[in-house]
Amino acid sequence: MHWYENLFLGASVKGRCAMLKYRISNRMIHPSVYLLAWSGAEGALFEIIPSSCLLQQGYPSRKLHILGIAGYRKEALDLTETVIREVYHARGDFDVRSYMEQGRPSPGSRRNRCL
Repeated sequence: MHWYENLFLGASVKGRCAMLKYRISNRMIHPSVYLLAWSGAEGALFEIIPSSCLLQQGYPSRKLHILGIAGYRKEALDLTETVIREVYHARGDFDVRSYMEQGRPSPGSRRNRCL
């Protein structure tokens, strides 16, 4: 599992990001936490994955690239919109993958970062 350095965070997880990353990476799943990851399906951009799905046999061996963490499903959907808007404002297009590969600028304040 690969965590992007400058994760997109839902408001409900900002203060718990480091703990959630540790627990999810070590298979201590939080049922109400959702992950925003690159999709493996052709034509799809993201997957919104309930962290409880990572307990399934196929997920741990899969190379997930996590872009964001949200506290509940609606927040994960809102986070997806936030990602797309940020990319469009920064680049003028919707090439999220290139934007993330070039390195998303770090958020302005420490409270938005996952330390």
